[in-house]
Amino acid sequence: MDKTKETGLTIKGMTLGQGMPIICVPVVEQKKEQILSEVNRLVSAGVKMIEFRADYYEDVGDLKRLGSLLREMGQYTENTILLFTLQSISQGGRIELPPRVLHDALMVAADCRAVDLVDVEFCEVENPKALIQEIHSYGNRVLTSQHDYMKTQKSNVMWELVNKMRQSGADVVKIAYTPDEAQDLLDLLSVTVRFHKEHPSIPIISMAMGNLGELTRISGEIFGSAVTFGKSGKSSAPGQIEYDRLKAVISDVHHSITGEENTGFH
Repeated sequence: MDKTKETGLTIKGMTLGQGMPIICVPVVEQKKEQILSEVNRLVSAGVKMIEFRADYYEDVGDLKRLGSLLREMGQYTENTILLFTLQSISQGGRIELPPRVLHDALMVAADCRAVDLVDVEFCEVENPKALIQEIHSYGNRVLTSQHDYMKTQKSNVMWELVNKMRQSGADVVKIAYTPDEAQDLLDLLSVTVRFHKEHPSIPIISMAMGNLGELTRISGEIFGSAVTFGKSGKSSAPGQIEYDRLKAVISDVHHSITGEENTGFH
C-alpha cells in the first residue's frame, strides 16, 4: 500500500488527494456480459476509476462466479482504479446479504488481484477495525463509507465519524449525505477541508446527494475531496453528473483556481 508522506494515496500512478478530483463512474449492470461490456466501454472512454456496484450483480452470492468475474474485469482495468462496493439496502444499495456471505464476498474482492479498493460500510459491520485489518492482510486497500439518504448530520458528528474511520485503519474515508439546506453543504465542506488539512495522507471523499448537493461534486479540488462520482448512462445515486460534463466542469474549476490548463488524467 503506497501512501505518500505528504499528500494522498497513489494507486496505479494516480494520486487520490492531490489536485483535481479523480472521476469515478459506477457500473450497475446485473449480468456478467453486460458488466464486462460496460467496464470495457468506460476504460475505452478514458475513465480512470470505476466502481463495480456488486450489489447489482445477479450472482453476487455465488462467490466462485464473483471471483471469476472480478478477475475478468481486471483484464480491462490494468491502468484503471477498480473500487469494489457491495452496498446494503440500509445504505442505499440493492441487496442485504447474510453477514457471513458479505464477509466472504469482501474477502474474494480483497484477494482477487484485480480490485484496488474494497468498500467497507463502516456503520453497518460489527467490527470494522478487524475487517479492515483482514482486508489489509491480503495486501489490499480499504475505503470506509457512510451514506445517509435522509439527512445531513451536524458537523461534529461527521467529524467524529471520519476520525473513527481513520483510527480504524481506513486508507480512504467517504461520507455522503442528503442536504435539506445550504448550511448542510457548508457543514459537509468544512469537515472535508479540515480533514484534508489535518490528515493529508488519508484521502477523504465527500458529497451531498441530490440537486442541491451538485456543488460538492465539482469543488473537490478546493475543499479537498479526492474523488467525485459521475455517471455515464445509469447512475447509482441521486445528483450524479454526466461524465463528460463533470470532466469539463472540474477542469474549468482547476483552471480558475490555478491558472493552469488540465493536462492530467482526471
